[in-house]
Amino acid sequence: MSAEKSFQPGDHLVVSRKLYTHHGIYAGDGWVVHKDFGPVRLETLAAFARGAKLRVCPPQEGDFPTAAVLARAVSRLGEDRYNLLFDNCEHFVRWCRSGKADSPQISAGVGAIGVGMIARQALMLHPVVAVTAGLAAYVMLDERHGRRLRRGLKAVSTAVSRRLPAFKRAA
Repeated sequence: MSAEKSFQPGDHLVVSRKLYTHHGIYAGDGWVVHKDFGPVRLETLAAFARGAKLRVCPPQEGDFPTAAVLARAVSRLGEDRYNLLFDNCEHFVRWCRSGKADSPQISAGVGAIGVGMIARQALMLHPVVAVTAGLAAYVMLDERHGRRLRRGLKAVSTAVSRRLPAFKRAA
């Protein structure tokens, strides 16, 4: 059985894109409605997945029936109001599912950066070090991306530590 046969129209599909997860609504027959740094569009399942493994996010209490979810997604095709913080793919899919456009992924990331900036004030850290610390906290709490992000943050922290004397002078 092919992977697309296991998806039902209206399913909330999620795919990992290294530093974030991407969300879309399965439209059926190998097509996905999604918003990816631009307008809401219909794209093939293969193009949406980009070779990565797809998973279905199970329905939550209060979600609309899958037919209504798909109808809501299709109603926004062509809409071009992408905003990373306030109207991204996760906001779009959650609005389709429940009528509430929010993004726990963005909320967690913003919270982590906030923690880093508080640490900056308390410990007199350079802003780059503070943001790196905040993102590190996010990674430690988010196991979905844990290993890949930890490797990336280790590379960033190594680069920062090599330049730390220059950062201290700039602060």
